[in-house]
Amino acid sequence: MASQKETVIAKWTEPLTQLLVSLMVDEVKKGNRTTSTFNKAGWTNIQRKFNKQTGCQYSMYKFKNRAFKPKKLYGAFKKLLNQTGFGWDNINNGVIVDDETLWEIHVKIKFFISFFLFTLQYRVVSSVDAFRFIGNMEGVIAIASVGENEPSWEDFGDDYYHILMAWLCLGKLHKDMRTREPIRDSAFSGAQWIREIIHGHSDRVCEAFRMERHVFLNLCGLFTARGWLGDSRYLKVDEQVGIFLYLLCHGGSNRDLTERFQCSRQTISWYFNLVLKAVRKLAKEIIAPPLFDVVPLEILMDPKHKPYFKGCVGAIDGTHIGARVPAALQNRFRGRKGTTTQNILCVCSFDMKFAFVYAGWEGFAND
Repeated sequence: MASQKETVIAKWTEPLTQLLVSLMVDEVKKGNRTTSTFNKAGWTNIQRKFNKQTGCQYSMYKFKNRAFKPKKLYGAFKKLLNQTGFGWDNINNGVIVDDETLWEIHVKIKFFISFFLFTLQYRVVSSVDAFRFIGNMEGVIAIASVGENEPSWEDFGDDYYHILMAWLCLGKLHKDMRTREPIRDSAFSGAQWIREIIHGHSDRVCEAFRMERHVFLNLCGLFTARGWLGDSRYLKVDEQVGIFLYLLCHGGSNRDLTERFQCSRQTISWYFNLVLKAVRKLAKEIIAPPLFDVVPLEILMDPKHKPYFKGCVGAIDGTHIGARVPAALQNRFRGRKGTTTQNILCVCSFDMKFAFVYAGWEGFAND
């Protein structure tokens, strides 16, 4: 249902825009705009009230996008009033100018900038296109949707022509000097490496992912069964989990993984965070506090320990783990051996499971 709402095309008429602005003003009065934008509660109220009053099913993205446009227009309006010769008429609610020729100059500059943005948007940087556009400026004006009353190319002097030619030549030079070619073009892709690891010697799986083959496959199957991960267009679940485990086990950088799995840095970062979210969901199912009101069997069945440790639930101790901290905080985290560490308090049960962990104490803190 959510995907269907995203496909709805928003048609912003003047009454709908005024309704949106009034709802935004109400949320400002309620205090839901503490920064430059609304908080989550403010956007939720705007979406709910707007869709209820209009019967539309617009997504949150459409409201945020529409709210940005008036802000952009207001910025352009303030910039116009700050220019020399422009002012505001409070009686007629309109922009006034000291000299009417200022409007003509302003319109010419806006047309010239619009043409530059048009050529930049459609990448008109080749020499053939440049001379074609220079020779037939009327066609460019029509394509750029400039009004009939706007100035034509003949209204501009030679200076504009030379500036435009210089800009187009720089664009052509930039395009020729930066030839796009694939960088991750190795024949041995990440998917092939994963298949070789899984179907190869069992020790290779332990060396690569620090777990046995059946554990790795069961983990991938569990993520798929829960619906937390799924095969994408280019990466399957086993390769996604392999990226996550390879980074944790070997401490490699993002660039190392791009070379290993033949993916872009953005792809590596995206799937690492995707698997991390799945692991956090799995942790809520696996990690659970023990029952402290039950005497462990190791104490209950041992006649030597039962009289003295019948209320014991585990063992407690602290350990120092190396930490990287900013230079200004290193003195607080420097332990007795001279290295920066954090003192971690751990509680273990008798079946060798962690029952409690507290991390973050400075290295100089005693147990």
